Amino acid sequence: MLKSTSKQLSLYSILYDKIPDDHLLKNIDKVVDFSFINKLLEGSYSKHFGRPAKEPEMMAKLLILQYLYNLSDVKVISDEKFIIQKGLSSLVDKDARVGCKSKTDSFYSYKMEFTMIPEERISTAVETCDGAYVDGNKIDELYNRSKECGINTTEVYGDKAYFRKSILDILKTENVEALIPVSASVYRIDESKFSYNKDSDQWFCVMGNHTVDKKRGKGSRGQEILKYKFDKVMCKDCPNKVECAGKNRSVKCLDVGIDTADYYEYSQRADAREFKEKYKKRASHEWRNGEMERFHGLDRARGYGLKSMSMQAKLTALAVNLKRIAALVSFVFEYLMMISGKNTQSKIIGHENLIVA
Repeated sequence: MLKSTSKQLSLYSILYDKIPDDHLLKNIDKVVDFSFINKLLEGSYSKHFGRPAKEPEMMAKLLILQYLYNLSDVKVISDEKFIIQKGLSSLVDKDARVGCKSKTDSFYSYKMEFTMIPEERISTAVETCDGAYVDGNKIDELYNRSKECGINTTEVYGDKAYFRKSILDILKTENVEALIPVSASVYRIDESKFSYNKDSDQWFCVMGNHTVDKKRGKGSRGQEILKYKFDKVMCKDCPNKVECAGKNRSVKCLDVGIDTADYYEYSQRADAREFKEKYKKRASHEWRNGEMERFHGLDRARGYGLKSMSMQAKLTALAVNLKRIAALVSFVFEYLMMISGKNTQSKIIGHENLIVA
């Protein structure tokens, strides 16, 4: 059974009064009400029988403290003797997988993907997957979860890994501006040599020639492509014919992916100065990522299995969110004190942008 809240003062009350009012934990306590935890779990306890239990609210706070100050023991999944089947599975952690940071740098563990408001650096949703996870596959879940929290997103920032048709389509459907750099692995057109007119569905070369025909075909890897054919007469007399079309061809053919036309239009926007200025906001993600890894233990798994890693990732994000909220509240309080006597409204949480990473 849950014990009733004590009304009696204790020695801890005296110690509490000695803690500075601007302490991180006091700032969190001022603005975050954890009492809902007891109410949420009261059905798991008998109201009339059994010994008084430790309050779920208190246990949750202790758990948050572990992640806030990185106090817990850690378990490292790194011993090669545990890895079998060429690194695809482990004798002690069957959920972990091998992932790659680069062509030469790999790891055996998990990946965390999260969305964050860049201005206030508040995380809004977290997903945890095995190390082989492809970035962006769960962006719809992350976006919708952020939306359910009341975040009215107008812009989404991401790195080149998120430059994919499926992701761009989701954001376009939601009327959200995608601020994602163009990935050369997806979009390979040399824009110094070719340009595209969407209205006429024609490609133009640097010498002024244009396409006159288009057919569907298959690429070298069997993928569906579009084959654009330039005007034969203009190609015949072009001084760049051999360099462009080749010695044995009389006309230049340009093979592009099905979505290349849409990518071209996006590429023009991504090259604009306004896009590049806005994209600078994404840098706040790198700081947040480093904070969680260096100061809150997210660089190593505390336990085994996807469920354990998922709990670690969410509690870590919660801990750094509470730190950030406390800092924002302190800033607003100091600002209000500075301009006391004047009518003002302070906005703590923005609802304009999200970073996904």
